[in-house]
Amino acid sequence: MTDNVPAVTVAESIRAFAIIVTLDPDIEMVRAAIACLLRQCAGIVVLNNSRSRLLSELDPKFPPLYVMELGENCGIAAAQNMGIRIAQSSGATHVLLADQDTIFPDDYVRRMVLGLGSDRGTICAVPQYRDRISGRLSHFFPVSGGWVDPLSGFSEMSHAIASGMVIRCNSLAGDLLMNEGLFVYWVDTEWCWRVRQAGFRIIGIPDVEVIHQLGDSAMSIGPLTVTLRTPQSHYYIVRNGIHLALRHPRLGASHRLMLLAKLVGHVLAYPTLARPRISNLRAVSLGLIHGISGRLGRFDL
Repeated sequence: MTDNVPAVTVAESIRAFAIIVTLDPDIEMVRAAIACLLRQCAGIVVLNNSRSRLLSELDPKFPPLYVMELGENCGIAAAQNMGIRIAQSSGATHVLLADQDTIFPDDYVRRMVLGLGSDRGTICAVPQYRDRISGRLSHFFPVSGGWVDPLSGFSEMSHAIASGMVIRCNSLAGDLLMNEGLFVYWVDTEWCWRVRQAGFRIIGIPDVEVIHQLGDSAMSIGPLTVTLRTPQSHYYIVRNGIHLALRHPRLGASHRLMLLAKLVGHVLAYPTLARPRISNLRAVSLGLIHGISGRLGRFDL
């Protein structure tokens, strides 16, 4: 897909900054991600949402590396916004959003930026994801609805997960930053809906693959794979999903109904499949109540 594009290095054409948000991370995995991305980016901003200063030893070994110990869990949306503002003030042309558990190929940034192209109507490009736990490739969700599994080319996307997104900095005005009220989960999906509502496009590039961990474990039920996380995560998934299904202006009636049906599945599956069951039942029950009432922000179970 990018074979017809001249092979230029990122340094010759853009200033890409990687933004890595961590929470109680595996330090060796963070080191591996940094080592790979330092060769590809003009700067890396690591924001640690943990109480403990786990990343202090990383700062400042390399001049392009900025480490922020936030001292508490501020939420992925707030941390990403902090990183985006640092990148913008440092003259970045593009930002790469990354989680602590994503592994990128050596030529990732160059291929994604070249795939993004010069059309300013395209705000971001996303890769293909291979789940570290199940080994399965993720689906692409095109604007036409449903899902597809392309092997090459470009797909205009309805939404995608944040880790691996390469975004044009000059398109990220204040109203197009991440929604901090959601705190964590659904932040990337809601952002995709909002930027598309503003007239931008999101493209998926299926022949650029990253390894990403979706959840803590997975359980197969027939053809379906259910990703399981902690009760705290299940709370945010249900709460934010219900909130968006009921209130997001981007959604039509059919989309709202499909989303609510999916969330009913979560409410039933998490307490049934994930342990401890009582904790998960409490988590999804509170998530349901708070989603209906519109309660947002941080909530500790």
